[in-house]
Amino acid sequence: MESKTVLLSFLTVFTSLVTSASFGQSKTETKEAETTTISTVVSQDDPNAIFTVVETSPEFPGGHEAFTKFVYDNFKAYIKVDIDTSVLTSFIVEKDGTLTDIKITRDPGFRIGKEILKILKKSPKWKPGLIEGNPVRTLYTLPIRIKTR
Repeated sequence: MESKTVLLSFLTVFTSLVTSASFGQSKTETKEAETTTISTVVSQDDPNAIFTVVETSPEFPGGHEAFTKFVYDNFKAYIKVDIDTSVLTSFIVEKDGTLTDIKITRDPGFRIGKEILKILKKSPKWKPGLIEGNPVRTLYTLPIRIKTR
């Protein structure tokens, strides 16, 4: 039986732009490494608003190690060669913790993206993102590193 190692790293971005006083106002963030400007209007009054910056990030039940184990236990490699690659995913963590709008935004091929998509669809409910202690819909980007040998 081939051994496999699945390494996982969370990509979370926190900024100090969002405070309780900034909701409902337009904010502009400029990343120094890039020359891209992102404008976001945030309104807590819209129950369907999707947030990219929250006070408390969504979390898999049990944390990072539990998510790594979940992926490891459910990942099936369909090729017999060594792989060391990353899959970039994005999804919305809903207010009740379910994952929706799951997308593979960078797929290295070899059916790896499809396998990660299948795993994320089986995921138990996450702890949702919070703003002022209230659960909100949160867009989450997650790179998953896959290493087989």
